[in-house]
Amino acid sequence: VREWARDKENGASVMTAKALQLLQSADHDWDTKARHIAMLRPSMVPISNVMQHVLEHGRDSVTTTSLQQSIVQSVALGIQAIKDMESKMSGKKMTIATFSRSGTLRLLLSPFLERHTIVCGKSSPGNEGELMAKDLDGSTCIDDEDLQSRLANGRIDLLVVGSDCILPEMNSMINKVGTRNLCQIATENQVPVFCVADRWKIWMDKFSPPLEADLFEHVPLDLITTVFIA
Repeated sequence: VREWARDKENGASVMTAKALQLLQSADHDWDTKARHIAMLRPSMVPISNVMQHVLEHGRDSVTTTSLQQSIVQSVALGIQAIKDMESKMSGKKMTIATFSRSGTLRLLLSPFLERHTIVCGKSSPGNEGELMAKDLDGSTCIDDEDLQSRLANGRIDLLVVGSDCILPEMNSMINKVGTRNLCQIATENQVPVFCVADRWKIWMDKFSPPLEADLFEHVPLDLITTVFIA
């Protein structure tokens, strides 16, 4: 469990799936592991939500399969929205930008790699964007400052971001540090911003979950064009 907690490269969806695998492989004390897992990465809300659910309803009440189905359904909504953009742009090749590393965004963007240009912000500190560019074979990793410049200069057609947490009561979401600035620049320059998440990332409380302040920040939902959640 502590080795799992030291993973700073993968996003919340991958981390949640790995947490479920830890529970399913446990011969005993799986409920103790579930409590430890929830405490060790408290800022990743889907992990806390899923661990709380299994403690209340049983270890098999959420599976990696059902978790993946929820993600796939949200991704399908985002894919359709990008296809709608394609139709409106009459076949023009788009430049789509993303930020940080997300298994959900990998599923979203993979179908468009051959017909559009995909750029990944490096995402300092941590530089997870370098790994995201490898995940999306055929995409390019660029410095965060370069991504900001491209957004401001009209060289990006769409910005897509993931989310570690959606907070309806606070009209915000939580994602990697640097996301808010990118969304602000995109909004100021009429670049659409899509956020794709799954239902386990919804935090139904008027108070924010604890944040690892050096890694995460709040992003007002007013800066997001559309949030896709199935």
